[in-house]
Amino acid sequence: MKPTQGMTWLLLLLPLAAGAETLRNRFELERPLEGSFEPGQRGRVVITDDVFGQARSFPNDVRIFDAAGVQWPCFLYVPVDAVQTETIAMRILNAAWVDGPEPYLQFDVATPGVEGNTPVHNRLELITTGGEFVRRVEIFLDDAPAGYMASGYLIDISGQRDARNRVVRYPDSDASRLRVRIYPNARAADETFEIQRAYLHYQVEKTVEREPVGFTELEVDRRDGKEEADIHVLDIGQTDRPVDRIRFEISDASYARGVSVYGRNTEQEAWHRVGGGEIHALPDERNDEVAVRALTRYLKIEVYHYDDRPLDITAIHLAAVPRYLVFEAASAGPASLFFRAWDVAAPRFDLRERMDMDGIEALPVVGTMDTRPNSTARAQPWRKYAKGLAGLAVGAVSLLVVWVIVGMLRRQTAPPQDREE
Repeated sequence: MKPTQGMTWLLLLLPLAAGAETLRNRFELERPLEGSFEPGQRGRVVITDDVFGQARSFPNDVRIFDAAGVQWPCFLYVPVDAVQTETIAMRILNAAWVDGPEPYLQFDVATPGVEGNTPVHNRLELITTGGEFVRRVEIFLDDAPAGYMASGYLIDISGQRDARNRVVRYPDSDASRLRVRIYPNARAADETFEIQRAYLHYQVEKTVEREPVGFTELEVDRRDGKEEADIHVLDIGQTDRPVDRIRFEISDASYARGVSVYGRNTEQEAWHRVGGGEIHALPDERNDEVAVRALTRYLKIEVYHYDDRPLDITAIHLAAVPRYLVFEAASAGPASLFFRAWDVAAPRFDLRERMDMDGIEALPVVGTMDTRPNSTARAQPWRKYAKGLAGLAVGAVSLLVVWVIVGMLRRQTAPPQDREE
């Protein structure tokens, strides 16, 4: 066979082989959507735990097809907490210690107005000297008891990342002057400290509703034990399942503790940090949750008590912002969510650009039935090596093209043969 003929046949057979299947046939699992749809109808599907755990390249290998194999436009949507913070100019005045049965550092926070109007504020961030403390803070409009606005706590648990609190919250106010009192650490009442920095903020928060994440608590391996901490190891049951909040139910009436959280996917892996913070129950204030960014099957939670007794933790709750697949029906009738495929590129739909993002929360949530095998799926274990095979195919075609070009050049430059006379 001539080189040009071989290259021609190879180029013809490659697209024929690729076209011998539909894209839907490459997905191993499906979850039928509840109900039937009309063309152009839009909705959102909650991604369930087993989709996270069994997708091979989430969210690339998560699609929606109808019964005929028509693919519907879709995209992954993750709601986010909306936090808007404005920092307001301020000055600290008259900082001094006030003696008494319970001494405190007192100072005024003055806010310059703009054309006689003071911006609204509701947060005071305080950074002080020292470490390892729990200091009560009181905020007043003036020095009279009737001017009391709010109490809070400055917390610093040394040696633990993120185990601190520097912000005192109070109702929205346009007061141009606040009086602040900071009391010494309850465990070291004779301590003195100074204000290093202070910031006045106006913050508006809109928290997204979260869904619970199930887990099984495991026995703690002796290698993970620590004398200074209470350890909890949780098995979520799936890899790639997002978790962003851990909340504790604790029966103790008063405490302040640091929490560190680690994750891994197998027992052979080393633990790596995925989040943490501080939890506390103090007069007039309580915080019982920490933030994490976890996508691992196993979580290890360390609640540090050091020389104090361990907390009486009665329950632990995991939660996460739900992930949605927003879709637009491209045909009439039923459809299914398909997932778990080898070597599937991210889809390119323009649905996100055509959507009013502010209206996504108003779209109906479409339920899904139980996961089942895709009856049209074809056994294709070679897909695991598709990228490598594709590279080899491209290399072979490239070599064949070079071979043909070299052969053509040789024929064009070959000297004419001498003829016998």
